[in-house]
Amino acid sequence: MTDKQLTKEQQARADAICEQVADGLTLRQIAHGFGVSSSTIIAWVTLNEVVCEQYARAQRQLRKDLDDW
Repeated sequence: MTDKQLTKEQQARADAICEQVADGLTLRQIAHGFGVSSSTIIAWVTLNEVVCEQYARAQRQLRKDLDDW
């Protein structure tokens, strides 16, 4: 895992993935939207510490939203 600076394209992809996670989409649904496998999404997320934390926050937000529902 690295903490190197993401390109604008990489950050936009990470933002989109995390937004979809927070909205309740499954990894399979997100991957389908990007035209890749679920394991590719996981690889993208885990390659960068900042994105990994962003993804974890999105998962926590989803759990909170579901708990509040």
